[in-house]
Parts: sequence; structure tokens; C-alpha cells
Amino acid sequence: MENSQSPISENPPRLISSITEGFNVVANHIYLILFPLLLDVFLWLGPHLRIKNLFQPLVLSLISDLPELSNPELAEMSKWSKELWDILLSHFNLISLIRVFPIGIPSLMAGISPIQTPYGSASLFEINNVFQVFFIWVAFTLAGIVLGCLYFDAISRATSNTTTHFSINQILDVFIQIIIFTILCFVVILLFSLPCLLLITLLSLISMTLGQIAVLFLFIIIIWFVMPLVFSPHGVFVSHDPITTSISTSIRLVRNFLPGTGMFILTALMLYQGLNLLWETAPDTSWMTMVGIFGHAFISTGLIASSFVYYRKGLDWMESKLHQPAIQA
Repeated sequence: MENSQSPISENPPRLISSITEGFNVVANHIYLILFPLLLDVFLWLGPHLRIKNLFQPLVLSLISDLPELSNPELAEMSKWSKELWDILLSHFNLISLIRVFPIGIPSLMAGISPIQTPYGSASLFEINNVFQVFFIWVAFTLAGIVLGCLYFDAISRATSNTTTHFSINQILDVFIQIIIFTILCFVVILLFSLPCLLLITLLSLISMTLGQIAVLFLFIIIIWFVMPLVFSPHGVFVSHDPITTSISTSIRLVRNFLPGTGMFILTALMLYQGLNLLWETAPDTSWMTMVGIFGHAFISTGLIASSFVYYRKGLDWMESKLHQPAIQA
């Protein structure tokens, strides 16, 4: 008997259609942008927890020793490094740690950390105890993962063709898997970055050109290894798979359609980073910054929704390829 079943999708996911569908989902579920919108408003107008008084003496002491331990070329570098670290520590806000990577709510203000607002200087609170800094870091990291899970779960359900309802049990399972994924990412980055930073530092002491070449080469290696893993969290939210299964699915999807997936990732990054330059043009003391916050919330949510649309279509396409021999037989 001839099998009348038709394949789910004969073509791989398309760039333009996935992005268009993703933004249509956000337009029809506009409440999704409240997550990044409210977070950025709080990071902009809310209080700041700083660690400048705690870490600045240590940083300045380390930088001051650099010219004595290396060649004279680093003397000028240490001078502007002090100014750079002063700016970074002045703007760094512990609350911005709620923007967790890789699963978290996207934020425009977490990277800027403005200390000026339309109604004057932000409220600054110095944290002078290392243990307090540690507990605040853990607390905001966990809170960021929880909010990120709720945010991604809402987007995943909005991009589904079937009606799905919020489930606290599923969120708990997702939270555990994302915790495991976050720890794995942190461990891999730590093990990989320490020897690489040591190598780049040694090469930079020999020649700044060699150091720059090493940084470029390292960037290429990171892109090569990270790209197959870009859809790793999606399987946890879409199919509620364990993170190991989701990672395997992401690798198979990217390897089966590497050119198209690479173009999708590149386009999404260009849209996100390019438009961020526009959102950041308004001064911190102007209420026009709200326009940038709203624009960033809509674009970032739309791109994440597009990635879920692309992932779902990719799963359908891979399933159709697996069933195609049986259908033809």
C-alpha cells in the first residue's frame, strides 16, 4: 500500500521568512517586550550598587607594577588603563548582573550602566565587603536565570503553532536544565580563557602585533566552536529536552544547514548590534532614552522569537529528511 503521508517540510528554514514571522509574533504578543523594557528602566532610573571603593585600590596597585615588570611600551598603557578602570568601576552596577548569559533578559542599560538620569545623579550605594559582593552576585544571577527562563518560555509558547499554557512544573524542569547549561558554559569559558589569556599576554610582551594576531585567531576559533551550540537552549524550551539532548539537536541542525544557519546568526547579530548604536545615541539625562529602551526591547525580543521560529522550522525540516526515504518507499 502506498503511504499517503506527506513530509512536514521539504525545504530548510529561510532567513527572511523566519525573521518576519518572529517579529509578527512579537507584534501580536506585545507583552513579551515588558521583560527587557522594565529591566532597562529599572537599571536606568533605579539605584546603583557599586564596588569602586572596594576594588579600585587593588586594580591601581596591579597596574602600577606593570611598567616595572615589563618593557617600557606598557608604561603608556598603564596610564590610560588607570583612567579606563576608573570609568568602568564608576559605572559598574552590581544589579546589572541580573543580565545573565547565555539565558537571560536582553538589556541595553546593563552594558551602558548610566550614572546620570533625567532627574539627576542616580542613587549610589557602595558595597565594601567581599562576602556581600559574592552573595549579591549569586542572588542576582539566580534571579536573572529565573527571569530569563520565564522570558524564553513565554517566547517559545508564543511561537508555537499549538496553544500551550504556562506550567510551573515545566518551568522548574527548565530552570534546572538552564542552571546546568550555565554552569557548563562558565566552566568551559574558565578552562579555555585562562591559558588563552596567558598566551596572549606573553605574546603581547614580545610584540603587540603578535598579541593582536593571537586575539584574532582566538576569535575565529571561538566562532567555529560556538556556532553549532547557538540553538542549545531552544530544545529545552520547545521540546523540554534535557540540555545534553538539546545540545546534540543544535549541533545536528547547524551541521545539516551550516550556510543558512550562519547567515541567520550573522544577520541577527548585525541587526542587534547595529541598532544598538542607534538606541544609545540619546544622552542618559534625556527622556528620549526611553525610545531607545523601547526599540531595543522590541528588536531583541523579535530576534529571539525569530530564532525560535527558525529552530522549529529546522526541526520539521530534519524530521522530513529522516522520514523521506520511508515515504518514497
